[in-house]
Formats: sequence, structure tokens, C-alpha cells
Amino acid sequence: MSASEVPAQQRQSVRIEAGPCPPRGRVKFFREIGTTYPEKNDLLEDLMRFIQQNLGEGEGALFKIRLCLDEGLQNAFCHGNRSEVTKKIRVVLFEEEDAWGVTISDQGEGFQPQDIPDPESPDSLFREGGRGVLIMTQYMDEVSYFDGGRTLLLVKRKRREE
Repeated sequence: MSASEVPAQQRQSVRIEAGPCPPRGRVKFFREIGTTYPEKNDLLEDLMRFIQQNLGEGEGALFKIRLCLDEGLQNAFCHGNRSEVTKKIRVVLFEEEDAWGVTISDQGEGFQPQDIPDPESPDSLFREGGRGVLIMTQYMDEVSYFDGGRTLLLVKRKRREE
């Protein structure tokens, strides 16, 4: 069965753990920002520059990674922190031997998986948003949530050179 034949709810199913995200790998990049667009945009640019210079991802992968990180940051910004400028967003990039990943944490109330609308339902076709989790699950190798939905974990496995 191809990815397009799998129902959207199965493709974008995410795991939400109540507890904190366990530490992984070596921290390579860390930043905490306020919930403002200039800080979010600067963070995304710096994060992408770091990934491009240090993790060996190709141009095609970089586009998809940028899209996933932007979606994760935007969700923390809008849905988590509800655009409250006094709330913080924390980003940690870590590296392991065979993978690297990013955690994005907000100070919101979290969410439940059933609250994520099906992006392929007729009601969602003309909505401006609602596809972020689907995009992240399609392009990243692992997508999980911790702290009741306040921390997003995105993991990308490193390609083995043969």
C-alpha cells in the first residue's frame, strides 16, 4: 500500500506522551525566543544555516526540512503560545551517530491527537491551515509529542554512504 493509499488519519497519527521528552544525542544548537515573528524568522534562518553547514543534507532534503521546522515553529507560536509575546519557544537541535533531530517546546496547554483535523476531509480542502502535522509526518523519519503536546520531536535519519 503506497503512502497516498493510507488514510490521512493513519499517515499523520502522532504519539503524545504525558512526560518530558527524554534527552537525546549531543546538543549542537540551542535557542529560546519570545513569541514574535522577527525572532521566529531569525531562528529558522539560523537553524537552517546550521543544518546545511553541519549535517550534510542535500538541497531537496533542505527544502522539506525547512518546511517541517517552519510548521513546528508556527504551531508552537499560534496553537501553543497563542501568539502571546511573553511566552517562550525553546528549540534544541541534537545529533546522534545515525540521526539528528530537533525539539520545539512551547508554553501552551498541549493538545490531544483527536483535535487534529483530517487535512483531506471535504471541510478542510479550502482551509488555509491544518496540514502541518501531515507534512511533518511525511518528510521526517520520526514525529512525536511530549509534555502533553507542548514539545515536538522531529528526527531525521542520516543517509548511509555506500
